[in-house]
Formats: sequence, structure tokens, C-alpha cells
Amino acid sequence: MNKTEQWQKLIRDYETSDLTQKEFCQNHAIKIHTLHYWIKKLSSGSDRKEHFILFSPVQSAHEISIKIGHAQITLNMTEVATLLVELDQAGLLYDPA
Repeated sequence: MNKTEQWQKLIRDYETSDLTQKEFCQNHAIKIHTLHYWIKKLSSGSDRKEHFILFSPVQSAHEISIKIGHAQITLNMTEVATLLVELDQAGLLYDPA
């Protein structure tokens, strides 16, 4: 099994686990930024669309709520930039085009 195949298996294992990325990396003795790198490297446009979650933003003057299915996240407008940076670092933001 070559390196790419090993990482494909590892990423599938992560995706089917109930672990956070941090927990998964700790359990497998890998660095989280290495996991992020391989997730991004191995994700093609069509694969990423399978994981895309539709959400509906609801905005007021001071806060924004994001509804994902039955869940709702409400943030102060000053927290939105921080959330977006963290989602990007986790490899969860992408251009679906």
C-alpha cells in the first residue's frame, strides 16, 4: 500500500469514527496539520460535494444564527471571522465550483 492509499484509509477511518480531529490524531500519533493537508490533498470537487452541508444564515444587527438541519449556532458578529478561520483551518471551507 503506497502513502496515498494509506492516507485514504486513514481519512476514511477518521470520517467513520465519532472522534474529533484532535482526538483521532492523538489516538493515531499524527499531527493535526498533517491530517488537514491530506484531507485537502485527497479531496476532489465531487468528493467534497458529498460532505457539503446546506445551511441558512439568519442575521440581525448584532448576531448571526446559522441553521444546519435541526441545529442552530448563534454568534456575535465579532465571532464570525474567528469561526470562519477555524473552519478553514479544519479543512471545512471550500469553493464548491
